Amino acid sequence: MQGNSYCVSEFIIKSLQQLIYLILTILSKLRFLEETNMSRNRNSNHFMSFINVTPLFGLIWLLYNLIIISSNDINLNTVLAKINLVSGALWEITSRDLLLLLGLITLYVETLKATRSNLISIVNHSLSILVFVIFLVEFLIVAKAGNSTFFLLTLMSLMDAIAGFAITIVAARRDFNAPN
Repeated sequence: MQGNSYCVSEFIIKSLQQLIYLILTILSKLRFLEETNMSRNRNSNHFMSFINVTPLFGLIWLLYNLIIISSNDINLNTVLAKINLVSGALWEITSRDLLLLLGLITLYVETLKATRSNLISIVNHSLSILVFVIFLVEFLIVAKAGNSTFFLLTLMSLMDAIAGFAITIVAARRDFNAPN
């Protein structure tokens, strides 16, 4: 069992290293393109470039995997807060609920980012597909990721990739005034 855990950790670390390398490579190429384009502002914010090109579901994936690596017995049912409702019911917020909430917020932000029709947006959508594939592979081969929470995060990542391309196409049509 210990060997299997080491294999999973090694897979997660290698995937993370490859994703970071790919993002940094793309950022350096985009930075070169920005520097050669005279119409751009010379004082561009590199942090915002990083946020714009990085699929935020990669950060959700990273958070989930940090939870997996840091604990031997993953328990997503840990109660983080209890709230008494007016109806008298007790609402228990678990770490599973928090991860899904973060996923929904991330999906909203990624949808807003998709309304742009520039090169950075296209790169973001391509990386979103890569993040979805990593989610899917991990869901299928890592036992600790084989649960409903990770599956729903995987589906949110898929919706991000599909919606990103669809929204960008509509935005590009609008920007270029193309007929229906």
